[in-house]
Amino acid sequence: MALFSIGPMALLTYATASDDLQFFESKIRPVLVEHCYACHSQEAKANNKLKGGLLLDTREGLLVGGDSGPAVTPKRPAQSLLVSALRHEDYEMPPSGKLPVRIIDDFTEWIKRGAFDPRNSDTTAARPTIDYEASGQFWSFKKPKQVPAPPNTDKTWAQTEIDRFIKARMEQQGLDPVEPASPRNLLRRATFDLTGLPPTPKEMRLFIDASKKTTLKKAYAATINRLLSSTHYGERWGRHWLDIARYAEDQAHTFGVRRREHAHEYRDWVISALNNDMPYDQFIKMQLAGDLMPDAESSPRARLAGLGILGLGAIYYKNSDKAQAQADELDDRIDTITRGLLGLTVSCARCHDHKFDPIPTQDYYSLAGIFHNTRMVDKPLASQNVVDAYRAAEQQVRKNENAAKEFRAQRKSEIAETQLANVHKYMTAVWSYRQRTSTDSNTKIHTIADERDLNRNWLERWEKFLHPENKYLKSITALQPWLNLPEPTDNDPRLPASVLVAAQTFEDHLRDCLDERDGKLPRNKTKAVYVSQRVDKLHPLIDIKFELQGADRLFLVITDAGDGINSDWGDWINPRLVGRANEKSLLDLDWKDAKTDHSKVRKNLNSAGQPLKVAGKIYPKGIGTHAFSVIEYEIPSGYEHFISQGGLDGSGEGTIQFRLYTAPPSDLSPNKDSPERRARKELVKRVFSASGIFQINDQDLPSRLTASQKQKLKALEAQVNEAKNALPPSLPMAHVIQDSGTKDLKVYIRGDPGRLGEVAPRRFLRILTGSDRTPYTKGSGRLALAKDIASPDNPLTARVIVNRVWQHHFGRGIVDTPSNFGSQGSLPSHPKLLDTLSVRFMKAGWSLKWLHREIMLSATYQLSSNHSATAESIDPENRMLWRMNRRRLEVESWRDALLSVSGNLDKTAGGPTVSLDDTHNNRRTVYAAISRHSLHGLLRLFDFPDANVTSAVRTETIVPQQQLFVLNSDFFVKQAKTLAARIQDQPGETFDRKIHSIYQLLYGRDADQQELLIANKFVGQPNPTDAKLTRWEQYTQALLGSNEFLYVD
Repeated sequence: MALFSIGPMALLTYATASDDLQFFESKIRPVLVEHCYACHSQEAKANNKLKGGLLLDTREGLLVGGDSGPAVTPKRPAQSLLVSALRHEDYEMPPSGKLPVRIIDDFTEWIKRGAFDPRNSDTTAARPTIDYEASGQFWSFKKPKQVPAPPNTDKTWAQTEIDRFIKARMEQQGLDPVEPASPRNLLRRATFDLTGLPPTPKEMRLFIDASKKTTLKKAYAATINRLLSSTHYGERWGRHWLDIARYAEDQAHTFGVRRREHAHEYRDWVISALNNDMPYDQFIKMQLAGDLMPDAESSPRARLAGLGILGLGAIYYKNSDKAQAQADELDDRIDTITRGLLGLTVSCARCHDHKFDPIPTQDYYSLAGIFHNTRMVDKPLASQNVVDAYRAAEQQVRKNENAAKEFRAQRKSEIAETQLANVHKYMTAVWSYRQRTSTDSNTKIHTIADERDLNRNWLERWEKFLHPENKYLKSITALQPWLNLPEPTDNDPRLPASVLVAAQTFEDHLRDCLDERDGKLPRNKTKAVYVSQRVDKLHPLIDIKFELQGADRLFLVITDAGDGINSDWGDWINPRLVGRANEKSLLDLDWKDAKTDHSKVRKNLNSAGQPLKVAGKIYPKGIGTHAFSVIEYEIPSGYEHFISQGGLDGSGEGTIQFRLYTAPPSDLSPNKDSPERRARKELVKRVFSASGIFQINDQDLPSRLTASQKQKLKALEAQVNEAKNALPPSLPMAHVIQDSGTKDLKVYIRGDPGRLGEVAPRRFLRILTGSDRTPYTKGSGRLALAKDIASPDNPLTARVIVNRVWQHHFGRGIVDTPSNFGSQGSLPSHPKLLDTLSVRFMKAGWSLKWLHREIMLSATYQLSSNHSATAESIDPENRMLWRMNRRRLEVESWRDALLSVSGNLDKTAGGPTVSLDDTHNNRRTVYAAISRHSLHGLLRLFDFPDANVTSAVRTETIVPQQQLFVLNSDFFVKQAKTLAARIQDQPGETFDRKIHSIYQLLYGRDADQQELLIANKFVGQPNPTDAKLTRWEQYTQALLGSNEFLYVD
């Protein structure tokens, strides 16, 4: 038994060249052409314009370099002069200015990946006009044809038509197949291949028994049918498809990561479609245009959820360069669809005609136009009747919630307004807190609140509100006295009179604001031309000059402004009317009490309730109230000004307002739309609203309500609960697409969306349509595109999917580059087999399950993975399939197998994703959250593909961190512990039987004698006192980490 190996091992890795070609053609070559060739190309050399002896138009030129040495050192961007020059470090390229960071990052990544470059000295010339007739003779652009299987010299080995094709190629090479796989290895291989899970000991026993009772062939065929009928089939093969679809649950490279919370609907649709063996041509059309299919299923889920292949596409950051980001998004759609479904690198034609395949730039923008007229949306996966019913019920919930919320807010505001008379108390408490902290920084504001019997939370909010750093305070005129107060510097317990006046001034202003809101202040629909100053000092004298502007009446308004008057009387000194020739004392004029308003007044407990005395006359004043007295004078003609001085007696501080108007003061408030009035409303909101300074929480509200208010609130809350209980289940939603226009795009010259060329009508690739260049005119063109891709006349679609299925069964495809069937891709190892299988696949109704059976029932698939020295000397890469390739489990199958054998696997299917960080997540890995930004460490460590791009083949790396995961990760240790407990909990079983049961669970076989001896020797020793794991747990950990568990033969 070999533990998880980190030493040298032959791994099956291929097809990376195709991905590297795509990267070079889409991200590297266009930049070199546009920014570098003018000074560093053969053409520049011919025109005596070559700089630094450096050629950048060939691979050799990059590696050899110029006068300063090699421009590129593969896999070492830090040592590559080209990267240094692009960063404008030692050299500056291009000299016209530094390129965007994303381009420099692309070059860094390119070099890190090995600096793949398909160019040589004879590929730098301009590509001639595409000869479509000649290009159409390339093998992949010709329609596949079914041909009879060739005869074999050995007529006994082949079981299916596939085998005759394979055996014929072996015989041509002088190869013989190895022996068939053992029943045990065959069942383990088939079960992992179709379900991604290991066979159970019971399944293994039944299979071997059945093969003995009938024949292995019959038992195996029945097993294949059983596995294809399992719901786990869709989970396994759905994950293969999700690699192609670059499935993820968040956006692409961007600063604002938004999770796509309904992404699982697409994943579940894929799994369901595969389990139901949806014909592959239908599978394609439903993903590209399910919403437009006239003959599609009526279920919204069936029609819409599959659109996630586009609805979950990359979304790029658009704040810096929106047009470029949108162009990148279009490229993502084109690349995913053309490489994934057609096996063509169409994105290589984004900036120029494809260098190797017959794909002009205009074809690229013809496809881009389709996706440009398509936008991402979220749609419910339910019928319109269900949606309407849910929306109505949801609206009722909101209506009832708003009613309850509004009731609470009104009551909270009312309760807050009862604290108006305490505003000055909180303000003076804030002053005292600052005063005390000036000498004792440890003073707590709660201490001040408790000493003064004030609410702690309210005082905290007042302190925050009145903090000098609150810029809002400067906009409140009534707070200027407070802001002008000097900073407290000692611990004098006496409160300065100026602090009380400032606090009372602001409290009075708040009272005015409330009265104004409630319509209790006199209102003047004309204009208030003067309002006197407030007085806040002893023996004040305030000069008053008031323009009469030809008025014939004068209205005098007297009020204490709500601050609480501590003086016995207020007076005006020598009030008089002044004209050009003479003056007239106000005492000489008759006056009348125009209005005294006592309605809905606010009580002021601080007021002495004394009458006001103006010009020696007593004006009425309500006892303990703030009523307004409005006195009217008739003004004789010839007078232009009213002049006087205002003052108080010396008995104390106070604030009396005298206001003068030349029109009846029916509206003293500012206009409702004026900035002043809006400012007052904002102030009331900040202090008295449900979320203001005097706010209270919902839990404390009932204790402050009257009995009837409590009853009302209870009824409103009951209505909310009733509406929620009546709410149907939440609507399932999906991230989908819909048509948004019909406008053709123009070609972006060299891929630059700011440089537009000729119009590119929306239509399919010319190399695949021949002379039919009919443009797509209906909608975005998605439906027409879907039909063209899924057409049996399309030479690529069936070939590509047949090759992908073959790849996942054998470890490599008949075409080694599954997403590149172009001239730079690999040629098929068995071209006639691929064509025949593709035609038969279409004739079988595009059934993937038919294809699985056809492949897995072949003798070729059932070969062992044993080696043959003779065969290896002829075909070391096993391209002729003389044996089965040994394959490492993908990370999903490995994790799922660990959970399965330990007994922890949760087989719940479908639904929202669960994070792999969740220690309770024992579901299959296909249901794990997948991020384009922060892929989970376990997935990243074991070669999960980059979800930013479509992926055809997973690489297989072996690094020390993988073994560290086996030895130290909480997840792995948990499975080892659970497995150990599971095995030990077998009453009456002998030690050897327990060891056999472990081997049957993990490997599908009994332990041999040597393995029993090792187990007995290791487990039989006492547990180390300082070990975190028992001997049994260490033993199961070692078995789970073995290569026999990790690999499939």
